Formats: sequence, structure tokens, C-alpha cells
Amino acid sequence: LTRFGSTNNYMNGWHFGLEFGKSLTIGIGGYRLDDNLLWDNQPGQNFDMKARVLSLGYGFIPYRAIHPTIQLEAGHGKVNYANEAEDRVFLIQPSAGVEINVFRWFHIGLEGGYRFVSDSDISLSDRQLSGAFGQATLKFGFSWGRYRKNTGENN
Repeated sequence: LTRFGSTNNYMNGWHFGLEFGKSLTIGIGGYRLDDNLLWDNQPGQNFDMKARVLSLGYGFIPYRAIHPTIQLEAGHGKVNYANEAEDRVFLIQPSAGVEINVFRWFHIGLEGGYRFVSDSDISLSDRQLSGAFGQATLKFGFSWGRYRKNTGENN
């Protein structure tokens, strides 16, 4: 969920990542607006945005049922606005949130962050394209090994 102009909008996306040591995740993903929208609900000002990103995420104390996470995504996007030519932009999205370990193979996450957009060459500024966002994630996958708290004891 994010805001463009004066309208709240839904973006949907996908993510594929590899997990290292239960905490570090490196991956790729993509986002796009759910529908074409009218910027500030004005006729003739159709707006659409798509993005492809690389991501780096970290989960703190991942053996706990509920634990904090941080993520950084960066990549390129395409913006279409009104009758102007398609514009390529660069974006960075830092976020923080919580993740719930429902099953070993299924996690639910809630995150909030800010989208920084640069290199906009259309009549919408970088600031107008940047903004806060909130997202819910459903993570499916398999993780090798068991969650263990390191107690520092030699067994």
C-alpha cells in the first residue's frame, strides 16, 4: 500500500531469494501498480509504475516465533505518465518490520518503509514519485537445519 499523488494505491509483486544462516536473505523481486490510475484523479493523467529490484534482508533472532526484520531493495523502474514517453527511474526502498514463523516453511511479514526515486525526467518530480509504503508478505520455502539459540556451551 502506497500513495501516488492524492490517491492510495496497491502495488503487487514477487520476490525470489536465497537464505543464508537463517538470518540473511539475498534476492530479486518486482513490483507494479495493481491498476492504471489517474494522477490526482484528473482525466488524461494516466499513471503506471513498474520496478525490478535486488534485495538484501536480515532477520534478527530468527528462532523466535515473532522477530524483527530489516530489508533494503534497490533497482530500476519504468514510469508512464499522461502522454509523455516512458521514463526510466532508479529507486531505493529501505524497510523494517516483523516476521511471524507460522511453520518452518511459511512465514508472514509486515513491513513499513520509504521509497526514494531518482532520475525522473518526466513532469513528475522525484519527490512526487517517492513516498512511504506498507507491505504484507507471505513467504513460502524450505530452510535447512533447525532454529537454535546459541547458548555458548560446548556439548
